[in-house]
Amino acid sequence: MTAQCNVQNMTTWVEALESGDYLQGNGQLFDGTGHCCLGVLHAIQGGTFVEHAGDIDDPVPWGTEDGDVAFPSVATVAWLGLDEDTHPRNVRVRDVAVDGPFFASKENDKGTTFAGIAALLRARYLPTEVTS
Repeated sequence: MTAQCNVQNMTTWVEALESGDYLQGNGQLFDGTGHCCLGVLHAIQGGTFVEHAGDIDDPVPWGTEDGDVAFPSVATVAWLGLDEDTHPRNVRVRDVAVDGPFFASKENDKGTTFAGIAALLRARYLPTEVTS
């Protein structure tokens, strides 16, 4: 059984991850050239990234329009229509962390490719097609 979501919106995100249109980055939504998987989610909804002056305590120069560098807004994740109690600014890719992290951001940070993350999202959220 798949977890419940807005299938159209989830499919849009999964296809964006699979498209090859986004260079994969690590550790933040966008680093000036590459996105993490949640940065792609932010971007496909028309979200922008703005450059801000990094300093010794905050060396990350890019963030969302609301200033966040690590997670998209609650509204961005809510767009997916998830029915499960999860981190409001992240997306669960597994029920439990047996084979690896269970949040998309952690999969990205450990080096799972966008295609690999898309496959986890497909398996968890998107119904399989039945052919006759």
